[in-house]
Amino acid sequence: MTTHNIPLQSFVAHGKVHVNTAGGVLCLNTNTALDTNFHRNDRPIRHYAHIPQRFKIPFRIDITVQLDSPAFYFIIGDGHIGFATGLDNRPITDVLGMAKMRGENKPGSQVYFDNEIPLNEYVDISITYGSKSLWIMVNGALRGFSEKEPYIKALKKNTLSEVFDKGFNFALACDKRTKLSVKSLAITEFGDDEPTHEIKAFKRALDVFPNLREKPSLDLCIQGLSAELQQEVLCMDTYLMKDMKQHLKFKRKIEGGYPCCKITYVSQWGFRYKIFISNAYLWHDNAWIAYNTRRETDSFGGRKKADYTVETLHILAKESPAFADLMFERIQECSMCNQGGPCSNWEVYEYNEQKKVTCAWNNGMHFKMFPADFDDVKKVIRAISQLPKNTA
Repeated sequence: MTTHNIPLQSFVAHGKVHVNTAGGVLCLNTNTALDTNFHRNDRPIRHYAHIPQRFKIPFRIDITVQLDSPAFYFIIGDGHIGFATGLDNRPITDVLGMAKMRGENKPGSQVYFDNEIPLNEYVDISITYGSKSLWIMVNGALRGFSEKEPYIKALKKNTLSEVFDKGFNFALACDKRTKLSVKSLAITEFGDDEPTHEIKAFKRALDVFPNLREKPSLDLCIQGLSAELQQEVLCMDTYLMKDMKQHLKFKRKIEGGYPCCKITYVSQWGFRYKIFISNAYLWHDNAWIAYNTRRETDSFGGRKKADYTVETLHILAKESPAFADLMFERIQECSMCNQGGPCSNWEVYEYNEQKKVTCAWNNGMHFKMFPADFDDVKKVIRAISQLPKNTA
């Protein structure tokens, strides 16, 4: 048995990430959108920090990590494990990338996995890739267990021996504008001293799917959020449905319920603001709506009724050029377009001698679950309300 205490300064940035180890803590930030469609590619994430070593199964990863907002990912071999990803049917993919090798469009994992972690505090995560089972612990509690992973089946059949002999690499990635802090990392290769795990019953604290028998309401949807975030959502609802009613005429639609829901505010001018909630996590964005029906595209002469993103930025720049530049950066990059992928719905925005390639279906400004981001949303929507009436 050999334990490798990984020096945090040994991490190497790959792609559009920034790595800092000041104060003995590894801080990782990403300044572009990640492609996390693991059903299309075993290793779609191309922006990460990695270490040069490879590790042979059986091994255990022990890490102490802190996250300020969703989400982050371990990249292990040709697989991954995601944390704080919300409602996700692919939080784990196998280290061998077996779903792709079999030509199947499946997650490739049999782990029943609760990947929620608290934010803004350090948590201890332990992941063991054993020869007979895979298990995941968070702060000493069992969160995932499987004896049916594809790599385990390959070991039993003694196939792909060259892959196992070579070992598996390790990397970390986090979503755009997320701050990932790592206090310590150790990886233990067990060799012939492999531990066993006593299986204990466990389940998520919450049902994965909302109770569809309950009529969706704003209060119901936000009950898993912190008190501060609940207040932000309620204030935003008042702002859109009352303060902006005369200008943008929003209509609200709630889909789902507790713990997972989507709240969409749609303006008759072809603009929308959306909040997605998964228990204690929240994502929100605004965008000019891309339609996908023939009737709508024929009616509006294209896939959008309107798109005044650049005009909105110019209005914001009159008050604060720095803020307008910041909102331009918030526009979500099309991760597939930027990587030469098959996306055919690309959109290009040019502002202040900068160019950004986005996807027409996901091209809005994206915001985090920080209270300050709700203020930013209000500033953007206020600017949209100031657009000349013959454009908006």
